[in-house]
This record gives sequence, C-alpha cells and structure tokens, in this order.
Amino acid sequence: MEKKKELTNEEIDENIFDMCSTCSTTDCTGLIPAKPVSDAEIESYEDLYPFRPPVLNIKDCPNLEEEEPEK
Repeated sequence: MEKKKELTNEEIDENIFDMCSTCSTTDCTGLIPAKPVSDAEIESYEDLYPFRPPVLNIKDCPNLEEEEPEK
C-alpha cells in the first residue's frame, strides 16, 4: 500500500491561498449585505465577484477520506 504524503502546515496554507482568490482578509467585505433569498441572487453575486470556494473532488484531496453516511 502506498503511503500518503503528509502535508506541512506551509503546504496546507499555500493550498488554501491558491484555492481562494482573495488578496486580503477584508477583500470585498460587505459585498452581500443580507442573506440571499434565492439561488438566482447568489449567482448574481457570484457574477460580480467569485466569492465561493471551488468545489473539489474528493479524489483530488488524498489526505481526506470519505466519511461513512449516517444511518
């Protein structure tokens, strides 16, 4: 069985920064003043500024294991 490479804290931080396209902790603060009431509203905000993290495939994250579904 192939041993999984353990990521260092620095590598984890770099992965997070690469995943999120922010330039500071206050980047675009106040973009959404209230909770969106529909998917269309969320998409409109996303068109203005891509604020949501990308969707990752579990296969792309070797250090994460799939959780068993709750019964």
